[in-house]
Amino acid sequence: MTFQSCQNSANKDPRLFSALFLSVHCCLPLLAVEVVAQHTPVSPTITSVSVSCTPVSVQTGQTSQCTATVSGTGSYSSAVTWSAVSGTISSSGLYTAPASVPASGSDTITAKSTQDSTKFGTSLMTVTAAPPTINSVSVSCTPTSVHTGQTSQCTATVSGTGSYSSAVTWSAVSGTISSSGLYTAPASVPASGSDTITAKSTQDSTKFGTSMMTVTAAPPTINSVSVSCTPTSVQTGQTSQCTATVSGTGSYSSAVTWSAVSGTISNLGLYTAPVTVPNLGSDTITATSTQDITKSGSASLAVTTPNPMQHGALVISPPLYASGVSTSMTVSIWIPDTISILSLSQGMRLKRMVSHQFEGPPERLGINGMLRLG
Repeated sequence: MTFQSCQNSANKDPRLFSALFLSVHCCLPLLAVEVVAQHTPVSPTITSVSVSCTPVSVQTGQTSQCTATVSGTGSYSSAVTWSAVSGTISSSGLYTAPASVPASGSDTITAKSTQDSTKFGTSLMTVTAAPPTINSVSVSCTPTSVHTGQTSQCTATVSGTGSYSSAVTWSAVSGTISSSGLYTAPASVPASGSDTITAKSTQDSTKFGTSMMTVTAAPPTINSVSVSCTPTSVQTGQTSQCTATVSGTGSYSSAVTWSAVSGTISNLGLYTAPVTVPNLGSDTITATSTQDITKSGSASLAVTTPNPMQHGALVISPPLYASGVSTSMTVSIWIPDTISILSLSQGMRLKRMVSHQFEGPPERLGINGMLRLG
C-alpha cells in the first residue's frame, strides 16, 4: 500500500483512523525503500598512499620491512607496486639496501597504487656502511698432487661484507708454504699420504679454509756427479785415487762407471797414468752415473815425465877425452834433496869419464882420487 492510498482511506471513514495510523507506519518503510532504490552508487576512488618502514636506517646489504597504507572511497583496491632508487624491494615490501652507500646517504622507497598510478607514497631509508665482515675463506691448489720436494701454487678466496680484507696467513702440516701461497712438499711422504694446507683470515682468525694435498714419493733422480783425485799430479806409470760424489733426490744410486782418456782406472777409482806423457800434459778422468748416463763428472790429472837420472846417476858435461887437460866443466846431479849443480874448478887432471853411478846422496864422492862433489 502506498502513502496516497492510506490517506484516501482515512478521509472516507474516520473509524479507520487507528488503522490509518498503523498503516502510515507500514507505508513509511515502503517510502524509504523507494528513496533508496532511486540513489546512484559512488565509484571507488584512491585518495592517498603512505609508506612506513621498520627499521628506517640500515647498513649496506641489510633489509627493512616496508608497509603501504592506501585510503580512498568506494570499493577501492589497496594493492601497490614497490620500487627503490638504489636498493631492491620485493612485492611484499621487503627492502634490501645496496652493496655501497648511495651518494646522498639514503634511498627512496615508493609504493604506487595499482588502481590509480597518480597516487603514491614514499619513504626515505638511511643507508650506512656496514662494518667489514669476513664470511668465509676457501683454498684451491694447482696441482692437487705432488711428489716429495715438489711445489704447488695455492690461492685463497675470501668473501665478506663491507671493506673487508682479503689477506690470509698460510700454514701446512708437513710441508712448507710461502706468504704468496707457494707450497713445497716435505722430503718424505706423510704417514697419511697427504698434507693439509690452511689459509686463515688476518682480519678474523675464526675464518679459515683448508685444502688437502696428495704427496707421493718422488722417483729417484740424479742431479750431479763430481770427481776429485789425490794426488792431482802424477808421473807416467804412477797412480792416483779418485772419488765420485753423486747427488740426487729420492732413493737414487751413487754407483758410477769410471773412464780415462789416456791412462786406466779401476772400478774403485784407482787411476794409473800412461807410460808416456799425453800430448796436453794431462789426462781426463770421468765418472758417469749408472742410473742416469746423462749425468757425469770429470777431473783433470797432470801427467809428467819421471826424473831422468834415478838411483843417484851422475853426469859430467862436457865429457873429457884427454888426460891432463885442465878445463872448466858443469856437473849436474838429479838426486832429490841434494845439490843439483856443482862447479868443477880448473887445474884438475881427469881421465876420460862420462858418468859415474853411485847409491844414495853422499856428502862426498871421489873419482880417481881427484874429483870431489859436495
